[in-house]
Amino acid sequence: MKLQSSIEFLLTYSFLFLLVGVIMSFLFFFATAPKAIIPSSCQANGGIQCNTAIDYVNQSGGYSLITISLSNMQSVPINLSGVQVTINTANSIAGGCVPFVLYPGQSATCIAAMTQTPTAQSTVNGFFSVNALYCNSGLLNLANGCIGGTNVQYGGSFSITAIQQKTLVFSVQVGQSPTTQQSPIYPASPLSMPGGYINVQNGEVTALANGYGFGTANYINQRHVNLIVGPFPSSVSALNAKTACSGIYNTTYSIASTAIYVPAAKPSSPVINAYADNGMEVFYRTSSKVWSNVLDGSLWSPATGVGTAGPDTITLSTGAVNYLAIDWYNSCGDGVQMLSIHGLTG
Repeated sequence: MKLQSSIEFLLTYSFLFLLVGVIMSFLFFFATAPKAIIPSSCQANGGIQCNTAIDYVNQSGGYSLITISLSNMQSVPINLSGVQVTINTANSIAGGCVPFVLYPGQSATCIAAMTQTPTAQSTVNGFFSVNALYCNSGLLNLANGCIGGTNVQYGGSFSITAIQQKTLVFSVQVGQSPTTQQSPIYPASPLSMPGGYINVQNGEVTALANGYGFGTANYINQRHVNLIVGPFPSSVSALNAKTACSGIYNTTYSIASTAIYVPAAKPSSPVINAYADNGMEVFYRTSSKVWSNVLDGSLWSPATGVGTAGPDTITLSTGAVNYLAIDWYNSCGDGVQMLSIHGLTG
């Protein structure tokens, strides 16, 4: 009788022992596993989506960069004007997002500089808020700074792992013109979409260690300005294949932009080298909020093909977020765009 009772007890409650064993195994795994393999999390509200968040720690520079990838999930564009991050009671000291204008479904990269330098692989918990204009006045007013736009603030939280490194992260916007439209002239505003062009791609891409180098199939694995050419950041990008067109019509373009934080104690004068096929210009904007060009249009020659420019030295504002943008256009054929950046401190 006792044996039968024992068997019935085991049959009745064995699943509980099994469940407890599974739970204990997971607890032991997460308690002993390296933090890098424990998933990070990032949540947002109010019409935006948080895709990823990373904490890049720079011990020698005495700061860390919180990088957040956000997508606009609303039916109208938004114009991002700033980002703030809070970890415990500490607030970020500088921040910015690129690109500024996000069409529905498109993504931006925001960075916020913190004076805290957590140890590598430690878990960092915090909150973020993003200021923006809700561009309910229509697409035609975007070039004028969202006339009639409504001031809004989005927010969210994150739990991420600190990484002991610093990278350049570009947000790449790709567009295509309608037929019968030629390549635009040398642009005065690096982030504006040319008239008549449509967006076909927008999103975040982690660049190479010290720059940016993409090209179509015939350029892959070539070396220019000390960088190896890689494919454009999306396998479905209009820039990865020749455009089906005649002459110089139905041209494609890309605008790559990044936000760069320069520590106050470490002035920065980066050296720029550029290489392109069919038209490229490099722009930068410091705390003065005025765009300047680097190459004086020396690569802006869609009819003459490949050209090399640089080195050129630019001076960025310290203790602030600066912006770098690369405009590139291609007339129907193979293309390559390269940017090599040296001398970024911290």
